[in-house]
Amino acid sequence: MNEVIKSRHLKGSYRCSFKREHDIPLETGKRKENVYDKAVLIKEIIKNGIYHGYDKEQIKERIIQAYEKMDYPTAETARLHAMDTYRQVMRYLSCESRKPAVAASQKIIDMDGLCSVEVRPDFIFRGYRNFERVVYNGKKRQRITVQEPYLEVVKICCKAPDVSQIGKNKDTGAKQNLELYSMLRYGRTLLSEDDAHINVGASFYFLRKKSDSATKEEFESDFFQTQGGGNIVTLWETHHVSNQGDFSPDAQGMDKLFVPQLKEFLRGEDMNGKKACDTCSLRQVCNFTKPPIHIEKERSQRTVSDLILTDEQENAIAFRKGIARINAGAGAGKTLVTALRIANMLDEGIRPEDMILLTFTNTGAEEMRERIRLYTDDLGCEADLEKLTCTTFHGFGDRIIRENYQELGFTEPPRLIDEVEKSKIVAKLLKEITVTGLDYRNFKANLPYVKGALTTAKTVFSLIKKNRLSRGDESRLPKLMQDYDLYIKDSAAAVELFQLYDAYDAILREKNLIEYADQELLIMDLIKRNPYYFEDFGYRHIMVDEYQDSSPMQFELLKILIDSPSFESFMVVGDDSQSIFSFQGSDPAYMIEFYEKLGVSKGTDFFLLENHRSTPEIIDYANEINKKNHNRVEKDLEATREHGKSVTVKQFWKKAEEEQYIVSMIKEARKDWEYEDMAYIAFSRDELLRIGTILTEHQIPWIMLNPEPTLKNSRVMAAIGLLQFMKDPTDTTSAFMYLNAVSNNTMTQKDTVEIMEKIAKLREELEMLASYPEPQSLQKLKELLEALDTEDEIYAGFLKKLLQRKNLKEIIEYGQDFLDYGEKETEKRQQDYPGVVLTTAHSSKGKEWPVVFNGISHYHNKQLGHAEQEERRRLLFVSATRARDVLFVTGQSVAYGDKKNRVYNCFLMESFDVLHEDFQKEVS
Repeated sequence: MNEVIKSRHLKGSYRCSFKREHDIPLETGKRKENVYDKAVLIKEIIKNGIYHGYDKEQIKERIIQAYEKMDYPTAETARLHAMDTYRQVMRYLSCESRKPAVAASQKIIDMDGLCSVEVRPDFIFRGYRNFERVVYNGKKRQRITVQEPYLEVVKICCKAPDVSQIGKNKDTGAKQNLELYSMLRYGRTLLSEDDAHINVGASFYFLRKKSDSATKEEFESDFFQTQGGGNIVTLWETHHVSNQGDFSPDAQGMDKLFVPQLKEFLRGEDMNGKKACDTCSLRQVCNFTKPPIHIEKERSQRTVSDLILTDEQENAIAFRKGIARINAGAGAGKTLVTALRIANMLDEGIRPEDMILLTFTNTGAEEMRERIRLYTDDLGCEADLEKLTCTTFHGFGDRIIRENYQELGFTEPPRLIDEVEKSKIVAKLLKEITVTGLDYRNFKANLPYVKGALTTAKTVFSLIKKNRLSRGDESRLPKLMQDYDLYIKDSAAAVELFQLYDAYDAILREKNLIEYADQELLIMDLIKRNPYYFEDFGYRHIMVDEYQDSSPMQFELLKILIDSPSFESFMVVGDDSQSIFSFQGSDPAYMIEFYEKLGVSKGTDFFLLENHRSTPEIIDYANEINKKNHNRVEKDLEATREHGKSVTVKQFWKKAEEEQYIVSMIKEARKDWEYEDMAYIAFSRDELLRIGTILTEHQIPWIMLNPEPTLKNSRVMAAIGLLQFMKDPTDTTSAFMYLNAVSNNTMTQKDTVEIMEKIAKLREELEMLASYPEPQSLQKLKELLEALDTEDEIYAGFLKKLLQRKNLKEIIEYGQDFLDYGEKETEKRQQDYPGVVLTTAHSSKGKEWPVVFNGISHYHNKQLGHAEQEERRRLLFVSATRARDVLFVTGQSVAYGDKKNRVYNCFLMESFDVLHEDFQKEVS
């Protein structure tokens, strides 16, 4: 007996041979499925309307009531979607004047012995309509319109068109859609001898047109006028029926076209990675990725006795009184100088608790602590380094707030909120209060031209906090929002957003939660209450590393720190040429105008300019690029290494040519270097993903050092799967996801019986876990989660957030919240891994590789102003000085514009200029 396939399964993930081979009876549990519920409702309303007539108000009321019960983030979102659906339904009903000829019943259609297909159309229409025909008048070809009988098999599709009349790809074109073909075959079965000449059609009627607005209540009124709408997709064939049988050259042509496609479908294919996989229950198996295994790079640290210091380094290390600025160029040993200065001060008897060293990254703080420990050990100094404050600004702020939480109005030490928690709180507020003018229809959208209510509200809250706005500042809000492509219609919306913000801030305080921006505000609040607060710390020596990254608020904090009776020295270490984080509030002026901003007439300057990392050729290139900036400290790096290879700069007119060149040079460099000794640095993450895809095609291993999307990690998804299975024991798909990850992607190698047994065993284990008292149940859950692999840095970061919850209920809720709001959440790998390193220029800071490929195509864009141009030069300076031995600089010749109005990449042109090479302005 032939296999019976539902017609709607003749596409997408059902093509997958892997899915067919592993037909595991998994269930998705009791999740609310809006799409299915909506389709059932809409089709029922339309059928009732066509067969029995309709009342507009009754239809509207029924749709609104049904949508209120569906899983929408807010009542306003549900109402807007209900009204969209109402307009779509009424558009079709008001334009559909026909009555179905016969009731559309389910049929099993034999597909020429290949298989049987179950077809269940919504309507079957018969009648007369116009068809365009070609006739010949002599040799002249003419198109005429004639009225002919037809039979049309129709399926109502409750969505925007995902099939087009002229599409060429599988499933998405009318002539590549097997479901449409099976409906056509259904139509043929309805013909009789009475149909002497008839046109048979199979049609998808998409209720939403492409021209319907995604953000406004703008709909074309005519359903059947398809120009621009693309909502009706049809296959037609002409039949001549008699007692001799059914004669149709068109049908023969259709069969010739579709039968090979059907055979291909039945054979199955590898679908891994295709869009259709997104809805498949096995997608986490097919897309399972193992974490990279980190490698231990040998890092040789010289002892104090082995160090050969320059006079300038020795003078900086010996500095003890006053205010000093160390202008430390890339690769000039600033970490050595800072750490050795602290070690010497400790060795001299200065107490560790009298010193504070602040920096900007946890990695930087950890590296500094390790170096100080190494040097104090070498010096035989027994100072207690646990008493030394060596931390980030945020770490220092966290300590202050924890020590003073009650005075600041918290009932327990506050915890830093993450974006997932913030989104949940803001979404709840938007559900309770509808803000005028916000886009509730596309509630979560964060696209260039569509900003949903959630995105807008979160951004506005950050702006209010960052700019210290309060009631009365409503008029300032629209201008600040414009910088983020956000707009509100009137002042009423601004007032409502401030009200919402006050409610949000109150919830944070109630839950003992804070944002990063709150740290600085709370510390300033504490100082207002107690202007002498920092005097109790007794810091005598204050140091800041990477000072060029300071923000205005951090600068104010430093001024307060040094305004203390115990103060003896303040030293900052930085490089204005590496100030590249203006989007985080940093400004090179804090380094360039250090003394002026501090309000002192003079201080001591040290210049650490000897670069021990890169070859003279690389340093010369970086210096010359840096000299093109006007707003800078006048200084040049001085290379101490032997001469090496010249810097290579290449221009390209096509992106593919540039990418192939980079791959070929990586292969060439592999003769002398390991892959992990090479890095590809670019401006954007998209560029990295493109080159990563090409490297994979060439079987070249690579690792992304940029933050990775947390929800793309297989172990993160497995952990969330475990939590969903705890919440809903019928959700066996989630259980399977967890078990597969624990078994390192081997579950599909087991038979179905064993798989279901393991799922049942996990269900029993979780039921037992839930019966334990809280501390024991949390420990057991932690063990189940840690079984997924805590060596994976991305998963370890997620797990740390997850286990900050206080109880099982909060942990399970956070798993669902992460699915709902964590699409933009990322984690970053810090360790070393095999393969070519891919990183953005911003993330490359502080790192180095023997060979660097520096892609600068995206440095130049239409919005490039003077200040941004200078920062991009600093970014190029930073990325270039990551290279130790070999540097390639590549880019597209044209930044933007057409052939007549080309704007050439100014940074690429400058690179050619400083290397005394000619930049070609025309395609050679």
